[in-house]
Amino acid sequence: MGLDMYLNAERFLWSYPEDGPDAQVAKTVKEMMPELAGVDTAKVQTITAEVGYWRKANQIHNWFVKNVQDGVDECEPHDVSREQLIALRDTCQKVLDDNTLADTLLPTGAGFFFGGTDYDEWYFKDVERTVQVCNDVLEQFFTQKLDDGTVYSQWEIKYCSSW
Repeated sequence: MGLDMYLNAERFLWSYPEDGPDAQVAKTVKEMMPELAGVDTAKVQTITAEVGYWRKANQIHNWFVKNVQDGVDECEPHDVSREQLIALRDTCQKVLDDNTLADTLLPTGAGFFFGGTDYDEWYFKDVERTVQVCNDVLEQFFTQKLDDGTVYSQWEIKYCSSW
């Protein structure tokens, strides 16, 4: 038991046009999974990939609760925007650059089986890894731009915790 935290990327597969790239992905998934033999290809709708995982990194969980979940700590998925990922990454980087800011910018959060609340090597390893996770997700999933320069993604990024 303990605090498990997931950052997932989800993408809805459009079934039209029927020969489009998303429809082809759905068809491939159906072909790879015999239990879907009787399912219409258009019903294969969502791909989900785990793009980040933490265990008992309560300071990161605490950040998500405050900045993504409106202060409500629950085991439900919540959408995470590009701007929120950038804010988390930048906050973590500030803490890594000046460890004395940890308690102010990225405080630990106590909870049932949430792990330690000391600002020790494990705390800073989780913060360092979070910077990498955020950079990877930003680089891999937010690469498309509209004509006006707005960055977007066909993927929805979601945070969910479990304990």
